[in-house]
Amino acid sequence: MKKLYLLLTLGLCVLTLVSCSKGGSTDGLDSMEKPAVTTSASFGSAISPDGTVNEDTTVDVSTRKLIRDVDLQIETKGFDTLIANLDAKVAAMNGYVESSNISGTAYETAKKERSAQIVYRIPASKVDEFLSHVGENANILQKNEKTQDVTLTYVDLESRIKTLAAEKDALTELLAKANSTDAILSIRSQLNDVIYRYESAMAQLRALSDQVDYSTITISIAEVIEYTEPVKEEQTRWEKLTEGFVRSCKDVGNGFLDLCTFLLINLPHLLVWGGIVTGVIFFFRYRKKRKLQKLMSKNDSNGSK
Repeated sequence: MKKLYLLLTLGLCVLTLVSCSKGGSTDGLDSMEKPAVTTSASFGSAISPDGTVNEDTTVDVSTRKLIRDVDLQIETKGFDTLIANLDAKVAAMNGYVESSNISGTAYETAKKERSAQIVYRIPASKVDEFLSHVGENANILQKNEKTQDVTLTYVDLESRIKTLAAEKDALTELLAKANSTDAILSIRSQLNDVIYRYESAMAQLRALSDQVDYSTITISIAEVIEYTEPVKEEQTRWEKLTEGFVRSCKDVGNGFLDLCTFLLINLPHLLVWGGIVTGVIFFFRYRKKRKLQKLMSKNDSNGSK
């Protein structure tokens, strides 16, 4: 009996172990067959409650919203011609002049001192073409470029606008079905608030779209006689001497031209004032001469007496 009891006990233990191992293996298979739910998705995607990723809102890298601003410092020998050229090029690209500030004398003097700062708005797809055009018609001294990625802000505004539009439609339907005065006033207050936020988000989206679609190009223009030479490597003493001598000769020539230009421009004033000063000098000399003649004649008359 003891042996039989022992055999039955061992059999039950074996059956228990086998059943446990089968259950464990089944659980392991189930865990392997069930796909893991990921909590991360690509930019702009949405995760539904069942763990699937909705790719309808995924933002393509090629459609990122970028704001591009470029600042240029350039110099030119033909001030008026360059500005007219740039304005015409911008108009041909469907761009426009946002602001323009021109300062300096309009006279064709030897010393060029006119300057301008012009802000152009150009379609983003044509910025590189415009920059190449500027480089072909002027000497670029400095270029600063800044690009800002506003894709997140843009997508957030679009999502907010869709949500507010749906909320606005729902409130409009509730307002149409409302019966009591209190309900109508409450719904109308909520609707006005939603409409205000909707219009505000739309205005922000339009402003952002304008900055993305049209890049800002700020150009500072200086009128010069000679273009600024690029920075050279270490020069020999003879090269420095030659360059300095040539520069001095140019400065002397420019100074002489400035003097001639000043005299020619102010010639009418110089003639008028020169005539007045000459007349005053002759007048005082004449008076002095008359006084001397009177004094001499008076002395002669006294001496004859």
